[in-house]
Parts: sequence; C-alpha cells; structure tokens
Amino acid sequence: MGFEPIHGVHAVETVAFTVRQDRPIDISILQQSAVRKLWETELPAKQIPQLLETEMGPAGAVQKPVVSGLEFANLRQNGSPAWLLRFLGTDIVVECTRYTDWEKVSNRALRYIREALSALITADSNLKLSVIAMNVVDRFRYKGGDADYRSLLKAGSFLAVGPASKSPLWHQHSGWFEFWNGIPVLNQLNIDVQGTAGDSVVATLPDDASVRIQHLQEMRFVPQSASDFLCDTSGSIEATFSAYHIENLRLMSKLLSLDAAINVGLYQSSEENS
Repeated sequence: MGFEPIHGVHAVETVAFTVRQDRPIDISILQQSAVRKLWETELPAKQIPQLLETEMGPAGAVQKPVVSGLEFANLRQNGSPAWLLRFLGTDIVVECTRYTDWEKVSNRALRYIREALSALITADSNLKLSVIAMNVVDRFRYKGGDADYRSLLKAGSFLAVGPASKSPLWHQHSGWFEFWNGIPVLNQLNIDVQGTAGDSVVATLPDDASVRIQHLQEMRFVPQSASDFLCDTSGSIEATFSAYHIENLRLMSKLLSLDAAINVGLYQSSEENS
C-alpha cells in the first residue's frame, strides 16, 4: 500500500511550455496567418480568453476585460483539454495533459511555439522574448493503508521533516536559482498532499488523496530578439526546454524513493541523462 503514479507507467499530469514576449501579442496577426487553419484542425475547440482587471466600485469588486487573447484546444469528452495552445497578454503557452513521452510531447509543443513565433516575427521583425519557462506536474494517488511518505519521497535537501509529521494533509513550497548558459533560472518546487476539498483536521488520508509535485523552471532575461531563439544554437528554445527536462529528471530522482523512481522509469532515465 502507499502511492502509485496516476498513469501507471508515469506520473506526469501536466506539462506546460511558455515563452513570453516583451510586448502584448498582436492577436490579429495570428488570426490572419496561414498556420491558424492547421491549429484549428488539430485543436478544434477555439475560444477567446480574457485577462480581467478588478476594480472596486460602489457595489463592490467589479471585473472588466483588459486584454483578449486566442485559444485552441483538443478536448476530451468531459470537456477538459488534452492539448491547449493559448495566446494571452504577452504569453504563448502550450499545455499537454495527455503526456506519453518527452520526445513526442516536446516536439509537438515546440512546433506550435515555432509556428506562432514565425508568424509574429514575419509581421514584426523587432519582436523580443524575455522569459522561457516550463512547468511539470506529477501526481501519485494514495492506495490506502498507512501514509508512509518514505515509500514515495526520500529524505534530503528538497524535503523538510516537519510538514508530514503534523498532518496527513500537508504542503511544502520552496524555491531557488540555478544557472544555465550564465543566466539564472528560477526553480519552484511545490509538494502538496491533497484530499477532498474542505478537509480540515484529519487523522488519516481520505481515499481520494494524492501527492502533487509541481516543478516550475523559469528563465528571465533582458529582452532578446525572438529570431535568435529559433536558430539552431545552444541557446535555442529547443535547447532550453531540453535542459529543463534533464533538470526535472534529476530533481525527481533526488526527491522520489528508489522504488517510486523505478516504478515510473525515472531511475534509469536519470542515470542516462547524468
């Protein structure tokens, strides 16, 4: 008993790829681009997301749209997106919740990003990027019995002793910086043991409990020409996301117990990429 990866052979619930411009995205360029028809074929659920601004008025808080974006998605029968491509504000985001393997998922996500940037650069050759980020969420389901977190997580520099000893439901959020190509990369690690919404004081884990591990890597830099990141160099978007992937594998191999790492094929992967 203990915890199992949500997908059996792997625990990846979501992976999101983000690139941020130094200015709001001109949605009209994407609407008129030839690649839009391809996105509509692969991601047929189209929406107009909005950034909202909250203002306090006589009747209380009022939200009003500030920026409208563009979103394409491939939806499951329950309405949740398996793949999503969103343009909103300054961000281009590709999110996948149907993870199979890194090569297939990253190649498809990077294709969408490249297609979008190529269309935007054609209309604005001075376009610059300021952030490249990747967010990975792994989830392990509680199978019942004693909640011995040592069967899933091993003691180390990433895991504090205190939270798990206080309550079966707990969370731990931490952050630090690593350097890649001389640029600082923010790492945020959020570990949450979650149960039924509304749970307060509990003595044991509820049946629907799970351990959610979120690892965000975000590289912020002085705005640079977007064209530079599309070139085949050590600083390309592909190289950056590949470096993030390897770092995520290393982090998870340090965080998960040996048995848990082997269960998701991470032990072998981490050695191959070390």
